[in-house]
Amino acid sequence: RMDLSNVVARHEATIKSSFQILDELAADSSDWKLYTEKDGTTVHKKHLNGSPVVGVRGERIIDAPPKKIYDLVVKLDHIRKWDPMFLDGTVEEIDADHDLVHCSYNLNTPLISNREFIYLENRRAKSDGTIQIVCFSIDDEEVQRDHLHGCVRGQIVASGFHIEPQGDDKSKSRVVYLVQADPKGYLPKWLVNLVCGDEPMCLNRIADLLKEPSEKEED
Repeated sequence: RMDLSNVVARHEATIKSSFQILDELAADSSDWKLYTEKDGTTVHKKHLNGSPVVGVRGERIIDAPPKKIYDLVVKLDHIRKWDPMFLDGTVEEIDADHDLVHCSYNLNTPLISNREFIYLENRRAKSDGTIQIVCFSIDDEEVQRDHLHGCVRGQIVASGFHIEPQGDDKSKSRVVYLVQADPKGYLPKWLVNLVCGDEPMCLNRIADLLKEPSEKEED
């Protein structure tokens, strides 16, 4: 493996702007189009940055503090519990706040190949207790990995979690989950947008998992 120590520095501007965009999109959904609402999660859609691939935004209150939610969503061995499309992945730690992630997904659509993504995951904690995660694909030669068998390599334009404490005791959290991903390949954009539209419903699975004693007791 190549040295990844300079990757974060080269993408510093994109990391900074991604967190700024996450702040803005987490704060207000008034100019987004309502897509669906179910079991406490509201999903909106919006075309971002002129891309034909739609951005989707899910939001709900989860009965758990930010750290519990963060631990569940950031660890690869937990993702398959709440995201039915996730297949497998590897993580290469760059430093305490940044990882290089290579993972694969099943689009759950007949005759459609699995997808893989290579992306930089960036995390930060804010002074009010909010935890944020932003991810985006990178193409640097030194981080390229061999294609996974049978997979088409897609692009994460932007993805992230905004996990904000709620209540006087901060025992609950307002969670916003943003996804804008292009699976690439020969898929019509209407199909891409349809498949991606349901991804934020993972928030309901996360909320259900955190109701289970085994997840609540886990550090």
